[in-house]
Amino acid sequence: NGGDENLESLLKQVHHDDKALVLQVIQDIKGGSYSEQITARFSTVEKICRHVKFFFNGIRNGRAELVRIVGVVIDVSNEIEKLELKQQVEIAEKTAHLKQEFLANISHEMRTPMNAIMGMTNFLLRTQLNDSQESFAKSIKESSENLLSIINNVLDISKIESGVLTLFPKLFSIKDLVRKIDNLFRIEVSRKKLSLDFDTGEDEALYFEADENKVVQVVSNYISNAIKFTDRGGISVDFQVEKIDNAKVIIKISVTDTGIGIAEEDQKKLFSKFTQLDSSMTRSYQGAGLGLSICRELARLMGGEAGVVSREGLGSTFWFTFTGSLVLSEQDRVEKEDFVSSHQILNGMNVLVVEDRFLNYKVISMMLESMGCKSVIAQNGQLGLEAFEKEAFDLILMDIQMPVMDGLTAVKELRKRHDNLPPVVALTANALEGDADYFISQGMDDYISKPVKEDLLKEKLLFWAAKKMK
Repeated sequence: NGGDENLESLLKQVHHDDKALVLQVIQDIKGGSYSEQITARFSTVEKICRHVKFFFNGIRNGRAELVRIVGVVIDVSNEIEKLELKQQVEIAEKTAHLKQEFLANISHEMRTPMNAIMGMTNFLLRTQLNDSQESFAKSIKESSENLLSIINNVLDISKIESGVLTLFPKLFSIKDLVRKIDNLFRIEVSRKKLSLDFDTGEDEALYFEADENKVVQVVSNYISNAIKFTDRGGISVDFQVEKIDNAKVIIKISVTDTGIGIAEEDQKKLFSKFTQLDSSMTRSYQGAGLGLSICRELARLMGGEAGVVSREGLGSTFWFTFTGSLVLSEQDRVEKEDFVSSHQILNGMNVLVVEDRFLNYKVISMMLESMGCKSVIAQNGQLGLEAFEKEAFDLILMDIQMPVMDGLTAVKELRKRHDNLPPVVALTANALEGDADYFISQGMDDYISKPVKEDLLKEKLLFWAAKKMK
C-alpha cells in the first residue's frame, strides 16, 4: 500500500542481485496473480544481510481491480544456514568417499607391478651373477624399495589430508617393538658396519594398546634416515614410559645417530611437507622427503608430538611420543614367529594361489617353492572355486580384484559350500588403512599386501600351519 514510494523503500533494502526477482513478483500480481512468495536477501536497519521469505498478496475490489499489494516478510536465515551446512557436509562426505576410492584404486595400480619387479629382483640376486650384473640388480632392488616408500608416503599424505587415516589399536609390548625393529634393520646396519642398540629401561615387558603399525612406521622412518646419514659409529633407540594414570601411558621413542647432524636453521623445515634440506651435505644422500612430515602427523594422530635435537657434525636425535592404554598383564596371544624347523613344517604344504596376473603368480610360486611348498594357480575367483573342488589344499592365497569373479565373492561362495575351509589369506595390492579389517570381516582369515615380502609370506604360512598342528 502506498504505491511506488513504498516499493522504492522496500527495494532499497533488498540485495541488488535479488531486486529483479522482487520486481517480477510485483509485476505478476499486477498482471492478475493473487499471491506470490519468494526467498531473497534483505538488509536490516543495522545493515546486516539476512535471508527472508516474502509473501505478497494482491487485494482486489469487486471488479477484480488491484487495490493494493500486501506483503509479509519472515526471516528464514537460520533455516537457510542449516540447509547450506547440510549440503556442505554432504559434499564433503562425497568428496572424502571419492578420494578414498581413488586412493584404493591408485594403490592397487601402483603396487601390482611393484610386486613383480621387487620379487623377480630378489630372485635374480640369488642366481650366479658377475660383479656388474649383481651391482645392476642391487640398484634395481634399492630403487624399487625407494619407489615403494614414496608411493606409501604419498598415499599417507593424501589419507591424512582427506581425514580418512584412522587408528587400529592392538596389544603389544616394547619387547615386541624391539624385536620387530631389530629384524627390519639388523642386516642393513651390519652392511654399513654400524651398531644398532636399544635401551628399554625397566619397561621392556610392559604391555599397552596403541596402533603398533603406525609406531613401527615412525621408528622405521627415523632409523632409515639415520642409516642414510651415518657413515661411522651407530644408532641407538631409547624408550621412555611415563604413566598418566592406571589406564594411560605416554611412550617416548628417540632415535639417536652419530651422523652428519643438522644446522639449527634447517631443523625448523624438517617436518614440513615436501621439504628436503638444500645443501651440498644432504645432496650427497637421499633426502627425507615426505617421511618426516608424515611422522609428525602420525604422532599427533596418536595423541603425541614429534621433534628433533641436533648439532651440525655431531649427530641427531629424532623423537616422538604417543599415548597408549596400559595393560598390566600379558594376554593369551598366538605368536606368529620363532617356529622351530620352519622348512620341515612347510614342506609339502599345498597352496592354491588365486591371482589373475601370471607374472605375480610366478613370483609367489617361486617364494613358495623355496619354502618347500607346492602351488596351483587359478586366474580368477570362478577358476579358484573349480580348482578347490578338484584338489585338497592347506591354504588359499586369494587376490581381491580379478575378472569374472573377484576374491571377496569367491571366498563367500566357498564358505557357503564348505564348512571346513583351509585358511584363506587375502593377497592384494589394496593396502590402505583398514583394508585388513575389512577383508577379514568379509570372510578372509588373514591379509598380505603387495608387493609381497617373502619373510612376511613365510610368517603367515608358519602361523597357520602351527595353528593347524595345535
